[in-house]
Amino acid sequence: MIFNQDIIQDYFEILKNIAQSLEESATVTLTKYVLTDLTEENLLEICNELLLHKNILGDQSTAILKIRNEIIEYLRDFTSTGIDVEVDPNVALIIDTQNPNFTVTFKNSEGKIKRRKYTLTIKSVGFKIELSIKIDVISIFGKNFNYYDTNKELKLGPGVDVGTGWLSLTICKIEELGCTLLLFGPVFGILGSISYVYQGTMKPITE
Repeated sequence: MIFNQDIIQDYFEILKNIAQSLEESATVTLTKYVLTDLTEENLLEICNELLLHKNILGDQSTAILKIRNEIIEYLRDFTSTGIDVEVDPNVALIIDTQNPNFTVTFKNSEGKIKRRKYTLTIKSVGFKIELSIKIDVISIFGKNFNYYDTNKELKLGPGVDVGTGWLSLTICKIEELGCTLLLFGPVFGILGSISYVYQGTMKPITE
């Protein structure tokens, strides 16, 4: 399925017509999108809002579900690619919490690009002493890390965190998706670490 602005607008008109048969609250929900440049995510929000009234919609809900499923399939075609580089100051002794923000780039089979920012919380315990500024090169490995299924808080762990006076490396699992998160890069300061990553989270940053 290929989405462009004309197709998005056509689907919006279909959904808007369906909304006319509902109570005023659903129609009001759609009005905020009338003067905006709609995205696939906006259409998905509208579909989800209308499906809250599924018992009233009757057969019209089938058309909404069809549009919703097409959007989900399209967004799942965007998978993570490339790296991001972030500066991460950190102080730790035995117990550590790393919390860099970073941006994931997603690319689909047509070469189109989407981006989403996340904040990380990575908790570890072990032999560690750190007073440093790290240059984190951050990457995600695994085809299941797609644009649709990652727009929520994801749990991290288990993994390892190791480092010397000049290089750090953190690897942990993104549990729900079976993917791997990797942070590595040079260190400026004091660092010695052999630690166990026992939990963490990865949350989208809403702007």
